[in-house]
Amino acid sequence: MKFLLQEKFEALDKKEKERKDSMRCGY
Repeated sequence: MKFLLQEKFEALDKKEKERKDSMRCGY
């Protein structure tokens, strides 16, 4: 259960980073 939550948060964090990266690039 804890492992699944951890994975979920990591996926969210990754999405957030990608979103910020794309914003920085001007997309």
